Amino acid sequence: MHFYFRVIRGIAEFEGSHCPPVHAEGLVEPKLSAKDIPNLADVYDYAVSDKICGVSAFTSAIGFGYRTDKGLAAPKSWKDLADPKHAGARGSYIIPVNSLGQMHLMMLGKIYGKGLTDLDAAYKALEQLKPIKTYDFTGGMEKALLSAEVNIGVLHDSGIYRYDGQNQPIAFAAPSEGVLSLEQVWNITPGTKVRELANAYIDFILRPDVQKPLAEAVWYSPSNRKVKLDAKYDAKLYNTEAKVAQLIQVDWKWYNERKDDIDARVTRILRG
Repeated sequence: MHFYFRVIRGIAEFEGSHCPPVHAEGLVEPKLSAKDIPNLADVYDYAVSDKICGVSAFTSAIGFGYRTDKGLAAPKSWKDLADPKHAGARGSYIIPVNSLGQMHLMMLGKIYGKGLTDLDAAYKALEQLKPIKTYDFTGGMEKALLSAEVNIGVLHDSGIYRYDGQNQPIAFAAPSEGVLSLEQVWNITPGTKVRELANAYIDFILRPDVQKPLAEAVWYSPSNRKVKLDAKYDAKLYNTEAKVAQLIQVDWKWYNERKDDIDARVTRILRG
């Protein structure tokens, strides 16, 4: 999924997790108010954490999509992607342009090193994943899995679950070390002349009766604790305190400050 940032009638929307330096540049409000947006009081803590630029209305869990017709055991760890049997048939993303690829790189630092900011460990682990096919968009990864261009790839859960009922030989696996959180974030632009309307819109998106049908339509996990999903969605989506505790949010401020150097390094690694 590409990250992009758009503003419509005072509403700032971030599709994807990657949080640009909008706070520092004063492009969005530093904090939203539950007084103005009552449903904000009912969202999970991750949905208003200081690692995102507003409130997350929905999230997807990033783990693995994999083929079920290739004799593969369900992957249990992020380390499983490096298994030699996946050489040339594993996939991730073009790191300079895709937030999932950037999060995957940070996760490599956590799994193989001292934490999400351990770039030395991440670079070394990335080297061990070659040969690996990389994509610029999650839709590309979905197509690659459906066509068996790859047998396993980094993907958010909704990118697999949306094919529910279509008899496709693909499944989602959540690594035991945790899943990365791909948030859909809303905020308000300072100085907007329609602040009351903007607050009302975000409050509307967070309403349980609105969250439920939207979440079930696209297999996104709702942020409001009060949402009661139908059984098949409840079984898979991240909609309880215990489940959301598995979501890992990365420090985008830290990453953005180093992005140019990271881009140069990973390009050398993957082209080498």
